[in-house]
Amino acid sequence: MKISLVCLAMILASIGGCITDGEGPSDQFGSPYVIIQTATTPNLSSDSLVVTVGYSGCNGGHEFSLQYRIVSTSRAEVWLYKVSPAQLCRAYFVESKRYALPEAIHCHDTLTLVSPQGLKLILRALPIRLYGKWNWLFSVGGFAGHTLRPPPAVRVEYYPNGSFFYYRSDTLVATTSFTIRREKTILSPDTLDVIHYLDSLRFLPQAFQVDRDTLRLTDVCIDCYYHVYERIR
Repeated sequence: MKISLVCLAMILASIGGCITDGEGPSDQFGSPYVIIQTATTPNLSSDSLVVTVGYSGCNGGHEFSLQYRIVSTSRAEVWLYKVSPAQLCRAYFVESKRYALPEAIHCHDTLTLVSPQGLKLILRALPIRLYGKWNWLFSVGGFAGHTLRPPPAVRVEYYPNGSFFYYRSDTLVATTSFTIRREKTILSPDTLDVIHYLDSLRFLPQAFQVDRDTLRLTDVCIDCYYHVYERIR
């Protein structure tokens, strides 16, 4: 996507300048660019990183490569290195990039995206504990604070490839994909681990916590429900 910077271009043109992202490449990030946070990126989808980048230049389609660093047995960091050199032109480009995660960091509990702006965006935080099959125990919430319990029996299943299955009375009712993001919500001033479902019309985003064999899901909305599930062994 190409964005016209008309006003800024006119100002720079008056002094004979051009729009650039910076003065030169850095050792870690390469040529200048920025990570842009949108409603859906950055995120992890089926062991791939999806990220939106912005940079100035004469043409789009610049080359980036995915880099990573293992911090500990449970933590790893990733970032993009911009291979294509900076170009002194007035155009600005915003592009979505997708990269397969290296196998070396597939199983790290916490994965962080490092940006040239100095931000560290947590892409994954203990999602491994979420994976598996869960039986619904009860839900509490709504405007009047109702408590709901089976029947019907409800089972949900989360898998590492991002697949989600929803069963009612042992019948598959819905299936979709999901991603996990660490973000701020209306539920708390602190950042939370939130599940985002591709089928957003049927499934609300849900903050989640896993304590041993108990899964707690909280709908990210006002006067909605808090759900408790038990792991199926």
